Amino acid sequence: MKLYEITEQLRQLMEMDDVPPEQLQDTLDLVQEDFDTKALQCAAFIRELDLEADGYKQEIDRLAARKKSAESKADSMREYVRHNMQVLGITKINGKLFTITIGKPSEVVNVSDVDKVPDSLVRIKREADKAAVKAQLAAGIDVPGCELLQGKPKLIIK
Repeated sequence: MKLYEITEQLRQLMEMDDVPPEQLQDTLDLVQEDFDTKALQCAAFIRELDLEADGYKQEIDRLAARKKSAESKADSMREYVRHNMQVLGITKINGKLFTITIGKPSEVVNVSDVDKVPDSLVRIKREADKAAVKAQLAAGIDVPGCELLQGKPKLIIK
């Protein structure tokens, strides 16, 4: 029997008025045992999935570090070849597999003092400080445009 089926059966049993209390309690105990067993099996599966997800995260982090290292080495090698080609005045090398070309430099903007840049050219990200808003609302202070809601209850598996 599935967990939701046991839940429905428990709910129906609790609504019954025409069953003697002892018989109802015995039936409830049996169904409750089934529910507890299924819920514990679900908890074990949840624990396995959490461990699997942790393993994936560790592998992602490991691979991300290797990716960053490979990118750094490629950038370093790219800079090495570019620098030496420029020193020798070479702008193009034709090979069997690759053609290497020194391209024209692109224009790069350097902002030395953002406070001097006109407001029309500055992006400002407006974001509420949720921790401060929560503290104000918890203290009973009204904050326009904000309200304190109840989230979902957490399932804790120890």
